Amino acid sequence: MQLRDQYAALRAAGIQVVAIGPDRPQALRAHFEKERLPFEAIADPSQQVLKALGQQYRWYTVGLLPAMLAIAPSGAVVWQHYAKSPQDLPSLTEAAAALGRRLDHQGQDA
Repeated sequence: MQLRDQYAALRAAGIQVVAIGPDRPQALRAHFEKERLPFEAIADPSQQVLKALGQQYRWYTVGLLPAMLAIAPSGAVVWQHYAKSPQDLPSLTEAAAALGRRLDHQGQDA
């Protein structure tokens, strides 16, 4: 998972990562523990937050498609990527640049 792999570079750039998942809190917590994900997560089983952010749902795929938003400290969305498929992962470098940050990391984004 690119967020887990690049988490240290994101934090070093002053970027906080928060995931929002459609699962209930206990299921989301179990998934994060199993996958050893170091960032915070918000459970959104009613999908109210995800819908407000424009999260896309495709019934013929696995459900919710990946999305990433870069939100400035002011609360303004300064960059967004809404996936067209589960494999359509965004560039963390682009997201960081939209926040005026640079990622110094080894390896690739995706």
